[in-house]
Amino acid sequence: MTWRGHRHLFARIALTALASAAPACLLTATPEELLSGGYRDAGRSADAGSTDATTGDQRLVDRAGQDRVQDDTHGADAFVADVEVADRATSDVDTNDVESADQAPGVDSMPGVDRAVADSAVADSTAADSARVDANPGDAGAPLPLSCASSSTLEALVACIVSHMPRSGTGYFVAPSTAERSAWVNEVGNMLGGTCSPALPAALRDVAERFTLVDTDNSKSYCGLVEAGDANGNGWFDRGWGAVVVDPNATRELSHQAPHPLADLTTESQAVTIFKRTASRSFVLAGAHRDASSVTSACQSAYTISDVTHNANTMFQAAVEALLAHYAASPFTVIQWHGMGTSCTTIDVFLSHGSSSALNGDAISVLRTNTIAAHPGWLVETPLTDSCSLAATTNVQGRLLNGVPAAQVCATAASTYSQRFISAEQHSNFRAPLDWVVPVEATWP
Repeated sequence: MTWRGHRHLFARIALTALASAAPACLLTATPEELLSGGYRDAGRSADAGSTDATTGDQRLVDRAGQDRVQDDTHGADAFVADVEVADRATSDVDTNDVESADQAPGVDSMPGVDRAVADSAVADSTAADSARVDANPGDAGAPLPLSCASSSTLEALVACIVSHMPRSGTGYFVAPSTAERSAWVNEVGNMLGGTCSPALPAALRDVAERFTLVDTDNSKSYCGLVEAGDANGNGWFDRGWGAVVVDPNATRELSHQAPHPLADLTTESQAVTIFKRTASRSFVLAGAHRDASSVTSACQSAYTISDVTHNANTMFQAAVEALLAHYAASPFTVIQWHGMGTSCTTIDVFLSHGSSSALNGDAISVLRTNTIAAHPGWLVETPLTDSCSLAATTNVQGRLLNGVPAAQVCATAASTYSQRFISAEQHSNFRAPLDWVVPVEATWP
């Protein structure tokens, strides 16, 4: 067993003792749930759409405290297990985002998340960790410490990635260098062109890995580029860069994206399942909670650098640039799946093109019509039918896809829209992936 495995064993023993001694009103999670991040406070609702009541001032204090814990434990491996367990148990309880204020429940209470999938992801990750060999981490056949390459399905892959994803306030997010970012754009472009070689350039090989995944549900092969580095051995990805998956045999030129995993609950599993079930071309996943870092974004100062929809220097934005370069003038559509917390409470779903305007016959209008046809009771709106403020007008991917030059997306709003970008804001009860398969297929037959 590796040292990391021993630390988890010791943590499990300690948590078992804690669970037996703690009052029921304070602790309602099993040791397994704590280790996997599935903590539930008995005083909070386990509903995925509930809103954290923590005030802004309290949140800053909490985040500062977490940053101090992180700083104090750098280089002190003996304390990593304690910090890791505490982070996994509490890091997502203080979510109170601008666009989404979802509260993180345990795995068992997440709508659309199969506990078996989560358990399979843990087993897959453990197997990859056990298979690690003493070789150059960039060599083919030598998995990086947090490899998810042995995942059996796309859903298990995403569950594995999310299990190692930096949580809110942990401070684990590193903006890519110019060379790293350029390499990511090139390698995603190669994947879209049909290449899935495990060999990566020097700028990426110690941080990420590329592999072919054969999904046991449908026997299809997918190409994945996924962060997997963990140089300090704390169980979290080092950079928070995320993942890109490409279907080389896709029948729809759609890219399903989850820019706010963990914060917009279950949208990561929703996006990957819709991608898979609709035979779409690509899936793009952000690599950290949107508030993993407390550093203000130089791109848009109301947000942190780990919020990929408001920071252009991320691998998420790089992946969208690769999509734009690959398709050039050919048609394609990006659909970002978001969660609404306390905003726009009189409706269920709000669709926009990254613009506060829309016309009849636009892609969002057609998607709205098809969604209502499939779910007559849903209140699905667009800027043409409702005044909801979540029109994604400051979203840097939306601005890029709507024609704003890449160097200007931080400060320049789009003057028009291309219909290449769709933002789907959803309340918690409207994120079941299978509910969206028929509307998506009908809109892009």
